[in-house]
Amino acid sequence: MLADELPYGPAHLRARDARVEHHHSKEGSRDAREAGKRPYHPAPGIVVDVVDAQGGASAAALQRTARNLGYWPFRQCYEDGLRRDQHLGGKVSLELAVSPSGAVDRSVVTGTTVRDEIVAACVAREAQHLALPSGASPTTARVDVSLAVGDEPVATGRPVPNAEPIRQSLRGSWSAARRCYASKLASHPGIGGRMELHFHVRHGEIVEVDEASAGESGGRFGDPDVTRCVLGVYRTARLPAPHGARERSFVYALQFESGPVAEAAR
Repeated sequence: MLADELPYGPAHLRARDARVEHHHSKEGSRDAREAGKRPYHPAPGIVVDVVDAQGGASAAALQRTARNLGYWPFRQCYEDGLRRDQHLGGKVSLELAVSPSGAVDRSVVTGTTVRDEIVAACVAREAQHLALPSGASPTTARVDVSLAVGDEPVATGRPVPNAEPIRQSLRGSWSAARRCYASKLASHPGIGGRMELHFHVRHGEIVEVDEASAGESGGRFGDPDVTRCVLGVYRTARLPAPHGARERSFVYALQFESGPVAEAAR
């Protein structure tokens, strides 16, 4: 699976929009406190519940570790989804096969109410990287990951002029980009995540494409071979006719996931 965002300026997070939202959020939080409601909470809410565990490890032990180790990886999956839809939320249900050593051998989405399959697949992928408590025998666990918006919006890049036509042109290379990703899945099934491509364009022609430096949204893509392949694809991409500036730079963010969804959930 593959998702993208509108091309945005490389150093132009939508700070003004965030400040406006922040002002309204603070006012709303004050009213909420006066009314006895929940306190102001700027960050997205991530709650991990192990609803059942059968085998060598207990549900309580699994939940303590999954909440501790899973919060930031799951939050990154969710924030990437929020950049595409600031109102996104819901629950991702997983089934984990945990070895006696605590390694997650299999992580499958059994159901989701999140209307972004990329987010659900990302949560499942990150769950497979967790080091959970060991047990005397293998364990099968059912896990719910609840995702709720915070009182602050997630910062996004301000779209560049002509952003939608540029995105549509860049989507023309998706088939080749998918092949780059799929070529490594057999040997490295746990790869996936966000890749930010930094384009430098002159007179409408792509001069260079490289991977954007780690920034507000996190680090670089986890597999350098996939990154090199995707960069090669986009160095020969075509853009729409130029408008305005002779030279420009922008970031185009892609997210790759393999989509481990159980048949019963489809």
